[in-house]
Order: sequence, then C-alpha cells, then structure tokens
Amino acid sequence: MEFSCEYQFEELEIEVNGVFFGCFNGTAELVEDSGYGTFWVKAICLDGQKETNKPSVLRPWRKERESASIALDRPAYGQRPDTLSEHLFDALEKALYRSDAASEFFHAQFAEVAA
Repeated sequence: MEFSCEYQFEELEIEVNGVFFGCFNGTAELVEDSGYGTFWVKAICLDGQKETNKPSVLRPWRKERESASIALDRPAYGQRPDTLSEHLFDALEKALYRSDAASEFFHAQFAEVAA
C-alpha cells in the first residue's frame, strides 16, 4: 500500500522562465513514489474566496466574499494541459517538486509512519 499525506502550502510561487506569476495557498496530496524515494502529486486543492449575494433593504446589490476552495484537474498522463485548471495543476505540481519544504514535510511524515 502506498503512503500518502496531505501537505498544506502557503504562498507557493509559480515562476516560468524567471517570470513570477503569483502565490497560491492550498493543499496537495503527496503520494510515495517508491521507485525513486520521493513523492508524486496526486491532487491539489486551492484556497480562495467567492462572492455571494447578501442583499439588504438598503443595499440590494451587496455582495460578500466567503472562503472557498477548488480542486484542480490533473492533466491526463502523457497529455499536455488543456484547461486553465490543468495548467494551474501542472505549474503548481512543478513548484511542489522544487519545494524543499514539501520534500522535507513528506520525508518527515514518511519516516514517522515507517518507525
């Protein structure tokens, strides 16, 4: 059975060719890749906000923002990302692979379970 853990990231940066595109918060499911002694990213959910209508008598157009999250679509194996969700997954997955914090977290969790 494969080991997996949920990694919560904050301000994970997406950078392509030296161009900074933004920071993201969310969670990723990291799964043991036993052949390589590391992990692969199974799922990513991003934290954000959504607007909801909260009309009142004095302000019928009033909207408020609430916390929300969205699960990103993983591109099909061997296929190029097609949708925005797939492109975001691909970029965040690469950022997680480069992240020392994600790697250290995964190895610490794995060592704890193996002990």
